[in-house]
Amino acid sequence: MSTDPYPFQEISKTFEKIRGHIKSYELSDTQRVYPAIRTRLDEVRGLYLDWIDVYEEYRRGFEKANLTRALYPVARFLSSLGTGVEGSFFEVVKASVPIEVYFLVQYFYQEFKCDSNFVLAEGAEFESDTVFGEISRELERLNAPRPHGTQAETFLKKIDNDNYTKIYYDSVMFDSPLTWPLLLHEVFHDIYQKDNIASILKLPFTESWIPEVVIDLYAAMFFGPVYAVSLAKYHGRFPVRGGLLSHPSQGPRLYGLLQLLGDMTEKKRDFPETVRKIIEDSFKTVNDIWSHYRKEERDVQDRVKEVYERVRGPAAEFHKSKGLKTFEEYSKLGGESLGKDFERVASYLALGIPAAVNPRVLFNALVMSKTDPEYEYVGESLKKWRLSEIWAQIRRESQETLVS
Repeated sequence: MSTDPYPFQEISKTFEKIRGHIKSYELSDTQRVYPAIRTRLDEVRGLYLDWIDVYEEYRRGFEKANLTRALYPVARFLSSLGTGVEGSFFEVVKASVPIEVYFLVQYFYQEFKCDSNFVLAEGAEFESDTVFGEISRELERLNAPRPHGTQAETFLKKIDNDNYTKIYYDSVMFDSPLTWPLLLHEVFHDIYQKDNIASILKLPFTESWIPEVVIDLYAAMFFGPVYAVSLAKYHGRFPVRGGLLSHPSQGPRLYGLLQLLGDMTEKKRDFPETVRKIIEDSFKTVNDIWSHYRKEERDVQDRVKEVYERVRGPAAEFHKSKGLKTFEEYSKLGGESLGKDFERVASYLALGIPAAVNPRVLFNALVMSKTDPEYEYVGESLKKWRLSEIWAQIRRESQETLVS
């Protein structure tokens, strides 16, 4: 076996090539047109460039140690890490989902007064991660002592300080807007942690999947029946039996949401007629899909029902503490005028006219559609709504200036 030092400097050429790919990638016109989104993407670009710097520091450290060819696997590992950085970056900047979906996710964060640096990313399923989390896990796979005398830790701390959450959507569903409300589930993971909801609820349960059920219920209570429809249809398209340690299986998850829809159905006379139809249609859709699992894991389904009964009161109080109304409260207070908003969206949808309405109205109105609405239409509606919000804010600020 050769004892010559391994030429780690060759790996530097790979890192420089990847750095060039990330640094020179041009954002699309639709990404550049919105300053806030452009800033997000450029800041994430900077994090991935810092990530390359971390690996380069590792490479220099191993090179200075005069390591032999026996550490070929380490060199190979470092090269593959660089390729992973590039792939992780392009998950963000080449995401196929309409750029206006950023407005939807930002709306969720703002409504719950939760500050978060986030970007959308294209992946295999709906989930969330962070840039720092990605690199930390990659470095844990390195089967060798970390090199000394480098600036790697400095770059790692910078990434941690400037960290971004990556909210993934299922790549197959980029053009299925009725699944986009599932992004709220990932947002609520942030809210769940930052507002310490687990300690507030003090649920007497030990199952590791409890937070997932709680988050489903909080999300549905805020966004309305469409959240339950989104989860049910997603499970309907990708049926899987048996859950994970961190997630209950489909039957129990849908059963929890059915409890919420069932309560709303019993109170349907309190809602405008159009909202009643949305609730009824949603209950039927979710129930039809859940019926395939009704006899499975009944003990878990009973536990989920118990979680719902314990959570619904504190969840309503949590909304109130944020100055928010649950969908139920929002719909009742809106009365018939809000019902007409839902009807207007439905009629606009049939004509292909984007509607500048609150996302809770927009997406719940889509439940009445017989087919999945065109994703371009929903993206344009989000854009129209966001622009109307900006103009309203400008008018308010102008009026305040005149008064002062």
